[in-house]
Amino acid sequence: MLSLYSKTITHPDIFELRKMIEIPSAGLAALRRTEKDLVFLESCLNEFRSKDLSVQEMLQIDTSVHFLLAKCTHNPLTEAIMNAIILTYQKNTPPEEDKKYILIGLSDVIEAILDKDEAKAIKAMEDHLYYSRSYLQIRQLMK
Repeated sequence: MLSLYSKTITHPDIFELRKMIEIPSAGLAALRRTEKDLVFLESCLNEFRSKDLSVQEMLQIDTSVHFLLAKCTHNPLTEAIMNAIILTYQKNTPPEEDKKYILIGLSDVIEAILDKDEAKAIKAMEDHLYYSRSYLQIRQLMK
């Protein structure tokens, strides 16, 4: 199993890798997603729109969506790298008051993939990662 576990790996290191992997992967997922993939994507979209979610539920949905997007590329290496990224990020759970930041822009990524819109998926993932990075920077400043 691919592992990114290291005491020297920082959030900026992981974020840099995420930009390199997840942005083009979102576009590829839009091009390659199958009808079977649609069932899972729509389920994730409906789940986080349907109710008030706890931080743990949001993190689970976020994790599921990011891994599902990697699966939609139908490239096993993308899946392996995304799994390693997810495992590295799961070490830190944000406090309840920060939950609104977890899923910002992720529905736009899913919708673009559902529409098979490569350019829109890439832009939406860029935006989602921008929000994630901004959130992490603000949390670091507040510590």
